[in-house]
Amino acid sequence: MKNRVKNIIFIVVGSISLALGIVGIILPILPTVPFFLLTIVCYARGSKRFYDKFTSSKIYKKKMEAFVKTRKMTVRGKIGVLLSVTLIISLPIIFVNVLAMRIVLACVILFHYIYIIFFIKTATKEQIHAELLEINAQNNATFENSEIPIDANETNQDCIETKSKLDENESNKDCIEMQSKLDGNETNHDDIKMLSNLDDMDLSN
Repeated sequence: MKNRVKNIIFIVVGSISLALGIVGIILPILPTVPFFLLTIVCYARGSKRFYDKFTSSKIYKKKMEAFVKTRKMTVRGKIGVLLSVTLIISLPIIFVNVLAMRIVLACVILFHYIYIIFFIKTATKEQIHAELLEINAQNNATFENSEIPIDANETNQDCIETKSKLDENESNKDCIEMQSKLDGNETNHDDIKMLSNLDDMDLSN
């Protein structure tokens, strides 16, 4: 029961974050990347079906796939995310007259700047696109190679079954031939007995 409630909470939070990210596509004042990242994390923890559906969507492939797989952003992308986060978090700092809250929000902004500037590599669109294609090609090659042993095992198993059937057929054939020879020997023996009896009769006569 607790796990079900927890999964529902993750799904709800992920869906709200997804909605805010979609709004951010329309309104540039809202950041899309942080919300979509939160959506990925929540769906991964809450529901595999929601996670698979989101990661196969056009929004994910267009906005998040390159960043998730390469961990790189363009300069323009970094500036956009930092400005959006700063703008959104600065509003509560201005209007909320609570010192502790202001300090926490200021630390959140600082964390975003440190993480995006120092921990996310900067690259051009062309470099990110090329690396993404290379990663996808490697994943496809790994998937294809992982299927080869399975096919080989199935082929070997088919060969073993076929050989077993052939051996069985040969054994049956040998048994039939042996039985045929035995039947022939018995027939010859009966013929010899019959001829012997006829000879005895002729001699007695």
